[in-house]
Amino acid sequence: MKTTWRKLQIFAAIADAYLNESKGETKISYAIKRVRDQIAKHSDDVQILLNDIDWDLCEADDKGRVERDASGNLQFTRATGKQRFRQQQAILDQEFEIEPYYLQETPPAYQFSPVQLAAFDGLILPLSEGADQAGEASAPPVTQLQEETASVAS
Repeated sequence: MKTTWRKLQIFAAIADAYLNESKGETKISYAIKRVRDQIAKHSDDVQILLNDIDWDLCEADDKGRVERDASGNLQFTRATGKQRFRQQQAILDQEFEIEPYYLQETPPAYQFSPVQLAAFDGLILPLSEGADQAGEASAPPVTQLQEETASVAS
C-alpha cells in the first residue's frame, strides 16, 4: 500500500502513544510495531532529503560559510524560506510503500479512540480486508469499526 510520509508520521506518533499506554504484548501492539518498523526504514532517507533542502537553500557569506542566527539555526531569505517550505511539503506528500499488517482477530472498536482508528486505518487491517488474498472473511473492516465507535460515543 502506498501512503504519504505525512500519514506515516501521524501513524507513528499515535502508535507510540498507544504503545506507551498499553500494558503488555498484544496482537494489536505487535501489528503496530511491525508497521512502525517499516516506517523506520524510510525515516533516514526522508531526513536526508529534508536536510539537503536546508543546506541547499540556507544563506552563505562570500566565502561559502553557512550563516546562522544566535541560536545556531540556519538562516534563510524570504524567497529561499518559501522555496524551502514548498520543497519540504513535496517530500511530506511523497508516497512510500508500506505493507499493511493483517490481524487474525479484530479487536473491539471501543478500545480505540476515533483518532487512533483513523491513523491505523489502511495500515493495520482486520483479516476481512485481506480476504481476497487470503480466501477467508471473518471480521468487519476498520471503517465499520470507526462507525461503531462513533455510535457508541454518541
